[in-house]
Amino acid sequence: MLSVVKSRVSLVFQFFMLCSSFLYAQQSGVLGLRVGLSQSNIYGSFVDYIGNFVPGNVPPYRPTDKQGFEFAALGYYSLGKALELNYGLGFIQKGGTLNNRDLGYTVDPTLNYLYIPIGINFKPIQLERLSVHASANLTTNIQLSSEQSYFVDYETAKNNKVIFGYSVGGFLRYKLTEKLVLQGDVQFLGDFNPFFTSSEQNENFEMKTNG
Repeated sequence: MLSVVKSRVSLVFQFFMLCSSFLYAQQSGVLGLRVGLSQSNIYGSFVDYIGNFVPGNVPPYRPTDKQGFEFAALGYYSLGKALELNYGLGFIQKGGTLNNRDLGYTVDPTLNYLYIPIGINFKPIQLERLSVHASANLTTNIQLSSEQSYFVDYETAKNNKVIFGYSVGGFLRYKLTEKLVLQGDVQFLGDFNPFFTSSEQNENFEMKTNG
């Protein structure tokens, strides 16, 4: 049990360090760039359908995470001592992999998005150089390109190119100098609407991402 906890703490630490922002501090807030890794997965009725396609398959096949890349220009506008308006424009990769080995069929989407987050950051802890923040955002994801090889197998398949979603998480911000700030964050992202829909044998299926 202890080794599992250590492993998870290590994973969070590595992800935290890899998803970092360099920010320029101003009187009204901060501006900067974030570069890091994204990790996401797929879920929904289509994933359940493919994972359970072979009768007697217990437990069903489940999807695995896909790692991608994230780059964003960020802005934080001060709304007071403890609140900030968060906004930005960036690029993010999402997806996941489901391999039903009995069926010999793989669902492996890679989705590239222009994404626009806007939300609120709450700052419960402020020290001399270090501050702790909680964040909640609404996101608009506009698909730039995608790889969905399974798409041709379904005549009614639809690729939704605009996805509305959300992100919640937290970050640490450390003031290096009066003007330069280092920020490391961990966010959980989800979709409100599916990127993939289809109908098969009078059933409707959909697929979303989270991570």
